[in-house]
Amino acid sequence: MDIFGNLLSGFETLLTPFTLLMCVVGGLLGTLIGVLPGLGATAALAILLPLTTQMSVIDSIVLLCGVFMGSFYGSSTTSILLNTPGQPASVPVTRDGYALAKIGKAGTALVVCGVASFVGGTFSIIVLTFFAPALAQVAIHVGPPEYFAVLVAALMLVLSLAGKSLIKGLITALLGFVIYLVGLDPVSGLPRLTFGVDSLLGGIDFIPVLIGLYAISEILINFTDNRGGVLYQKVGKLYPTWKEIRRIFLPASRGAVIGTGIGVVPGGSAAAAAFVGYEVEQRMAKDKSMFGKGELRGIASSESANNAATGGAMVPLFTLGIPADPAIAVLLGALIIQGATPGPTFFTEHSVLAWTIIASLFVTNVILLILNVPLVGMWASIIKVPYPILAGIVLTVCTIGSYAVRNSMVDVIAMLIFGVLGYAMRKMDFPLEPLVLTLILAPIINPAFIQSLAMSNGNPAIFVTRPFALLFFVIAAALLFFSLRSRKRKELVSVLEEY
Repeated sequence: MDIFGNLLSGFETLLTPFTLLMCVVGGLLGTLIGVLPGLGATAALAILLPLTTQMSVIDSIVLLCGVFMGSFYGSSTTSILLNTPGQPASVPVTRDGYALAKIGKAGTALVVCGVASFVGGTFSIIVLTFFAPALAQVAIHVGPPEYFAVLVAALMLVLSLAGKSLIKGLITALLGFVIYLVGLDPVSGLPRLTFGVDSLLGGIDFIPVLIGLYAISEILINFTDNRGGVLYQKVGKLYPTWKEIRRIFLPASRGAVIGTGIGVVPGGSAAAAAFVGYEVEQRMAKDKSMFGKGELRGIASSESANNAATGGAMVPLFTLGIPADPAIAVLLGALIIQGATPGPTFFTEHSVLAWTIIASLFVTNVILLILNVPLVGMWASIIKVPYPILAGIVLTVCTIGSYAVRNSMVDVIAMLIFGVLGYAMRKMDFPLEPLVLTLILAPIINPAFIQSLAMSNGNPAIFVTRPFALLFFVIAAALLFFSLRSRKRKELVSVLEEY
């Protein structure tokens, strides 16, 4: 049976009443959970996983896929309204989304997020549908050396996220790597930077750090600077003009391509895709003055990229059984529990399930667009709540979200510590994004480096003797060169303007 026939068969299975209901419920649950700081896709899927064991394999996986996709739609909401990313992939949205909310354009930013998410998600699902076998053949040749080179190129983004001071940006990037080092060494099993505290043996989880840096620091700044009224701005118009839609069309399209490409590579994450999408758009723009101050193009590109990465990540999951991130790993666990282990034979041995999942991704994407765009006014109305009440609600949800990560008060304490640290960093004009980026990449770049050296018996020449790895290192060097040149040009212009 051809692709269209298989896809039609998948839609026929999906459009039974209960299965379709699971698709809708999953999308709504995912969006709701995405709105709550700290309770991202991984936590939601982990909580629901025991319940789905009592359901049929198709219904359970359709529900979980709906939650997975919906969480990415919802996580941008608090990024825009409260400067609090729902999950790592929504960090770039805070740069422009919150700036728009403060001038009464929260509605427009939310609608742009919804539309860009739909564009990115739809494109990646189309790629999954038609090119999964071919892309799997390419992805299977990307080994640890190539992956390490890709991550080194991604780390070059630190230079562009450093803000006004390169030194401050590098300091915060180094801090992110130090935070990653806390806990047990994955190779030797020896404790690192725990200072004899047993509670730190499990490391410092990313979610409490993220919540502290953004949510708690924002609450502290609003209270100490008497900015509680900042959220009383009018929501303004909810829908972008045709001019704004035309302005975001190409950025959303580029983000879709970038996110899908990153998602297809085993280990590629939605967070990395969002950062790369934002950076590429900023570099391509002729006028960069509004980036970080309320630029819709940055929102469209990063949001499209992070949603596209979710569809792209299904390619290595289905064909190789490789999860790109913890949330995808939970989906992999759900498939294994149901006796449908992904791998090279997944599309032949579990054809009905595979094509029903793909059909559900199409339908969920449409459902999320239909449901979320009209509900923008409801989400935006959050900013009408008196700030002391809203701050109390946010603090409560953040505490629950941090505790729920590992059911440990250590994570709550970490949230508070990094909240104070984030407040101090923002007061001293230290950028938060480099810390977040290195904290995302460090846990995956370290194993890739170790595995690469193990493959070559410790010979670092493996990074330049493999063509794809060498290509990515050349790209990393080019990014470094152009970033430094751009920064030098900006410094020269600012000096000339002073005179």
